[in-house]
Amino acid sequence: MTPGTTDDRVPDLSDLIAGTATGRVLRRSVGFGSANFGIIAAWVALDTSIGPTSTPLRVLVGLSAVLAVATGVLWAATDRMLNRLPCTLFGVFAEIGTALVVLAIPDPRNGLVGCALLAVLGAQFTLLMASRWLFLHLAAYVLAVSILTPWGARIVWTRLLVYAARSRIDPLTGLLNRAGLDHAHQRLLEQARSGGIDPQVLAVLDIDDFKSVNDSHCHVVGDRVIREVAMTLRRFATSGRGVVARTGGEEFTLMMPASRGTPLTDVGGRLPLTTVGRDGPSVTLSAGVVPLEFRGADRFALAHALTEADRLMYDAKRRGGMRAAVHSAR
Repeated sequence: MTPGTTDDRVPDLSDLIAGTATGRVLRRSVGFGSANFGIIAAWVALDTSIGPTSTPLRVLVGLSAVLAVATGVLWAATDRMLNRLPCTLFGVFAEIGTALVVLAIPDPRNGLVGCALLAVLGAQFTLLMASRWLFLHLAAYVLAVSILTPWGARIVWTRLLVYAARSRIDPLTGLLNRAGLDHAHQRLLEQARSGGIDPQVLAVLDIDDFKSVNDSHCHVVGDRVIREVAMTLRRFATSGRGVVARTGGEEFTLMMPASRGTPLTDVGGRLPLTTVGRDGPSVTLSAGVVPLEFRGADRFALAHALTEADRLMYDAKRRGGMRAAVHSAR
């Protein structure tokens, strides 16, 4: 301040407590919190069972740990950390470093502990922030809550939907897996309860003597045969507004509507039970066909139908294969 002028700036709390016993207590408290957070960050960086597994992220978390401990020592040792510039820089670093560490923890329960520690440290540190920086700080939070949080939530939700969809897909064939078949059945069950659907049939199909394909050729050829069977069944299911899933090594399950009054023998007679053999030897399939009831059915109805269809499929195999055995009402 030059001679003859006055400083009309309203002092902040940091100006008032610098050099006092209160300032020393607050400085040491913030320093202890920062150093404690640094130790936790180091633990997260070194222990892959609770922290990140990627090397770049572990290095970033480790660097945050070193800086947190170093700044913690500075807070405890000198009043200079109460000055506006280092105090503001520490606030920016604390938020970025804490967010990095919390986001690097896969287990949300451990991440919650980090958030609690941040809340304690933030409550102490907010007292030291200059008024304008506190205003900008709060404005940034309003921006994050009103704009960035919904945007981030949309990204996270989209990724979760993608992962959920992938978890229902068989990676070898691109068909549904057993979880995908359960999901498709649940949708049909909800549709039946709300407005009714066409009668459905379920068929379990298995490649005949598939072991000989792997023994005579190799597993790579066996995978090609499985993919060809999958494409054949997918085309058939798509033409009949049905779904098909790979529910075992060489076992497939088909679920599709059937016209009222259509005998199951007609459905079984239309099933594609042979392949052309484009990428490997031609193979045949055996099938078991059962009606899939939805009136009064529950989520266990699919399991009961699969058990019966599987039994019929093995009956077809025992009778020479390349045929469909159908359920008969007793």
